[in-house]
Amino acid sequence: MNKYLKRSFISAGIELLVGMISIFITIFYADKLSEVSLSYLRSFGNALLVVGICILIRTIRLSKRKDLLEKMEIASNDERYISIRDKASANTLQISLIVEAFGGFLLAMLGYETIGLVLCSAYGIQTVIYFIAYFVNSKKF
Repeated sequence: MNKYLKRSFISAGIELLVGMISIFITIFYADKLSEVSLSYLRSFGNALLVVGICILIRTIRLSKRKDLLEKMEIASNDERYISIRDKASANTLQISLIVEAFGGFLLAMLGYETIGLVLCSAYGIQTVIYFIAYFVNSKKF
């Protein structure tokens, strides 16, 4: 099996599995969870199921059309697409870090210390992971 197809099938499978687990938790533990938690888990599970199904349909369609699969492989190795993907990832990280830091600080100031702590912790963890990845990649490349 093609490496690109294999990754897509694995990605779809993980998203479908996590989505189903999330929905099963809401079914079997509905009496033990708050309404907010149930709503969050249902929404999270449904979103992952939809994304997983879309990825699965796309992957199945690609596996049947060899010409599209070749184009996807070429595009995934093209330097321009790699550069665009890397810039989009970097921008996403920057935006999420700003939102997490600002949101965590704001929520902590408004009295929501637990949520603020979680957001600030996520900010710190992502920043540490970024610096580790930067150090590793600077040695590698």
